[in-house]
Formats: sequence, C-alpha cells, structure tokens
Amino acid sequence: MLEPKQGAKDRTGHKSQMHSQAASDSVRNTSTKTSSTVEDDAGDLLACKLSRMAPFTFPSMMLPADAEFSITDVEKAVDVLTTISNLCDAISGQPRAETRAKLYGQLAKLPDLLTRQGRDKQPKMAARFREFVYRHPDSGRWGPIESFDKLGDDIMGLTLFRARSRASPKQRHPGVFEV
Repeated sequence: MLEPKQGAKDRTGHKSQMHSQAASDSVRNTSTKTSSTVEDDAGDLLACKLSRMAPFTFPSMMLPADAEFSITDVEKAVDVLTTISNLCDAISGQPRAETRAKLYGQLAKLPDLLTRQGRDKQPKMAARFREFVYRHPDSGRWGPIESFDKLGDDIMGLTLFRARSRASPKQRHPGVFEV
C-alpha cells in the first residue's frame, strides 16, 4: 500500500477541516445560548429511556459469559409471558375462540426451556433460564411457570371439548370413575 509523502498537503482535506471547524464554531455558539434547554431536554430524554429499559440492560443483570442461552432468548420469553398475562387479564369468563387462538399461539412461542418438555429434558439449564426470566419486574403477575402448562392444557381442552372440558371425574364405586 502506498502512503502519501509527509510534506504533501491535501487541499480537499484542508477544505473539509475548514468546514468542520466552521460547523463546530456554529454549534458551540448555538449551544451556549441554549445549553440549559438542551441539557434539560437531554436529561428528560435520558430519564424517559431509563424508565423504559428492561432490567437486563443493567450490568448486575447481565448473563454470565458461560450461559447456554442469550439475552435475546430471555427478552423473548419476557415478551411472550407478558403478552399472555395481558391477554388473560382481559378475559372475563370463558375465553372466546379468537382469544384462545391468540393464547395458544403465544404459548407456542415460549422458548423450549420454559415448556414442560424443555424443563424435563434439561432441568438445570431450564432452572437457570427461568431465574433470569423471572428477574423482570412484571414477573409478579405471571405466576409459576407451571401455570402456563396448565393454561395450555385448559385451552386445548376448551377447544376440543368446549364446556365439557371442565367436567371432573367422580368416583361412583371404589375404582369406578364417571365423568
């Protein structure tokens, strides 16, 4: 690679330096007049951004370097669990078919480590993953992860059997159950 000679000057570089110097002087003059307004706006913007940040962005909540899952997986799980909770909060009585479909679709989006099968396959990794997911402030609304398994079963039962899905077996005689 050829390098320019030490003593040679580039005119385009000199012009761009002049333009950038003039621009920075203009910004400096403008910023001194409005510095308090700009600082206030910047402070408000920063406070607004910080209030909307997920807790995972703070250094104390960072995943360890040897984690088997990514922060993206954790954030996806948080989004899915929050969406499911919001849908459940809006339900009064038995959910309509559209709501059941939405809930079932969201349950299908759960990361494998939060599903019953994933927890059975890799219990230690699933427990670590659940620990990071449940650090989110909204986790108090979610309930235990097993409740989402039951929700999925209930939705499937409602879809297949409608009102009869709530029927429970009764023991008529010892060892004989009737639904």
